[in-house]
Amino acid sequence: MKVSDINQKVQLEAYINKAQANQGHQQARHQEAQGTEKTDNMDRVQLSSQSRLIQKINGALETQDPERAAKVNAIREELRQGTYQVDPEKVAQGMLTDLLKDLS
Repeated sequence: MKVSDINQKVQLEAYINKAQANQGHQQARHQEAQGTEKTDNMDRVQLSSQSRLIQKINGALETQDPERAAKVNAIREELRQGTYQVDPEKVAQGMLTDLLKDLS
């Protein structure tokens, strides 16, 4: 599934929810005009499972891990000072590991 498909689905669900809410408001106005009270038609929002998943992902992305932030800051400082050393064997091993994961 493409990322754009998720966005389209979320946008479509938001449009449908908005249209349903507008329809509920129009019915309420009609009932009020007729002198009846709205008792069982209440506005509500129901999020899809994909929408909830996207919210969780966004929350996780916004949350910073203090250990990772410290490591990133240390590397940034080493880069600034010109003392950062790259271990080519670790880089190659990581690339091979990722490649094997992608192939399986």
